[in-house]
Amino acid sequence: MSRLPGWLQRLVDVGSLPSDSDETRLQKSVLVLSAMLMAALASIWVGTYLILGLPESAAIPFERILETAQSPWPAPVTLESSP
Repeated sequence: MSRLPGWLQRLVDVGSLPSDSDETRLQKSVLVLSAMLMAALASIWVGTYLILGLPESAAIPFERILETAQSPWPAPVTLESSP
């Protein structure tokens, strides 16, 4: 039974396949949640640099946010190939 709200559970399950074991599903969920947390913290980092008047320095964490946002989207269409 999930302890997450419905919208968050759907987001966390974005990379899971119906054929995944419980352990694999948990690993994928942790990966997605950690990426979301890093993006949220990087947003604070960007805001802090912008408030301090350092837009060039804000570009580094902003780039990390873009990379994080782009990385999970291929996961739902990627299937494991069997040897």
